[in-house]
Amino acid sequence: MNVVRVRGMCCSKLTFAIRKFSLVFLGWALIPLTLLAQPNDVKERNIAKNTASAKQAFIDQYGNRLIRNISYAGTKKTRNGVINQWMNAHPGDSLSKFDAVQFLEDLLYLRRFSNINIAYTPVAIHEVDIEVQLQEKWSFFPVPIFWAFNDTRLGGLFVSESNFLGLNKAYLLGGLISNRGYQYIVGYNDPNILFKNFFGRIRSTGGSIFVENALDDGTVIQSYQTQRYDILYSIGQTIGEVFSPTLTGGLYTATLPEDANEGKINPPDGGTSYYQGAKLVFNNTKNRFFYDIGLRLSLEYQHGFAIGGQGVSFDNVQTQNQYTMETFADHTATFALIGAVSNFPTFLEHRLGGLEGTRTLPAFLIPADRYVTTSVTYQIPVKRFKFGTLSSVQFFEIGTYDREVDLQATTFLGPGLGIRFYLKNVTIPAIGFDAGYGLNTQQVQFSLSIGFRPDS
Repeated sequence: MNVVRVRGMCCSKLTFAIRKFSLVFLGWALIPLTLLAQPNDVKERNIAKNTASAKQAFIDQYGNRLIRNISYAGTKKTRNGVINQWMNAHPGDSLSKFDAVQFLEDLLYLRRFSNINIAYTPVAIHEVDIEVQLQEKWSFFPVPIFWAFNDTRLGGLFVSESNFLGLNKAYLLGGLISNRGYQYIVGYNDPNILFKNFFGRIRSTGGSIFVENALDDGTVIQSYQTQRYDILYSIGQTIGEVFSPTLTGGLYTATLPEDANEGKINPPDGGTSYYQGAKLVFNNTKNRFFYDIGLRLSLEYQHGFAIGGQGVSFDNVQTQNQYTMETFADHTATFALIGAVSNFPTFLEHRLGGLEGTRTLPAFLIPADRYVTTSVTYQIPVKRFKFGTLSSVQFFEIGTYDREVDLQATTFLGPGLGIRFYLKNVTIPAIGFDAGYGLNTQQVQFSLSIGFRPDS
């Protein structure tokens, strides 16, 4: 999932001393209270189980009939081909051959529908009609952004369409402008090319970008203005619904105009590089409307080839691993392990802070060549509305990072809390706000997140 993160300024030490326990540990203290407030939403929590029992109940009453017809109701935009690619039975098959649970899981994973019901109607003497009743989500939405921190003012607009022409294709258009520069993003994602198990993505970002590198306490040690343009792509195949070997590649280019970098702190060199990579993903996660459960593992290797007189080469190995389990009543616990080893030039270094596993660091201010972090996140649905779900998030993380210029690795750790709001009828996964407390820096770091479907 593509995620936009906007960084916030750190509290002063005096302010933090006052808010120390109320901001960070409030979420942990709320756990016993929210346990009492959970709605007993059996439909969502047991949706797969109920789907299996409904089919079995029909067979027990009417017998294992032959399927006469399969139809879909409720779709106004999504084309039948998007649904048909997941249908695992055909007219003439016995009802027992229809794997209703797997079909349901596949449709849920599309995040295209806010409600799914499978109805069975006995017809003739030995036949049955299957009707899949669907309620579509809104797939087109604009997301305005405005944020102010320190001496920076930032605004922008993103427009996302996750069901383009009703074909389950997605695009993202948008840009940000501030008193530090501007940036655009354009992306396209096809999760099932020609309704097959092939997928492809392409994305371009660029603009005049002001970059600051800092220590974990927020002290700025480097700043520069860069003209940065990237084009990234990937294409792969899903095998057995869980394995996805992927070919990745892209072009990075960055220049640092001298006039724009006068007075900046130790600006680095720019450069141009084309990279080619390979990525393997194992993913058996299942969607439960406002959360996913299951295991996702990824490992990617990239090699960058120098282009032109200022070309740069690099090697990068990175991994992202996450397991989410449902504890009870739609509470979830997520365990994550994320890391990378690379020799990137300065302008390409990994950016830490404000993301999964690094939310106690200043958002996007920490560059790293090597890092590893582990985190545990516990999510509790606090209130369900007709249009969405509000949840609280508590997390703890510990990690370490370093760069070629560092004399030693830096360790960070700490707890935090956040809120999430999941819109039931919109394909955007979540809007959230996090506050993480670094035990090593004794500072609170804030970050805002907006999830986008197109590059998930």
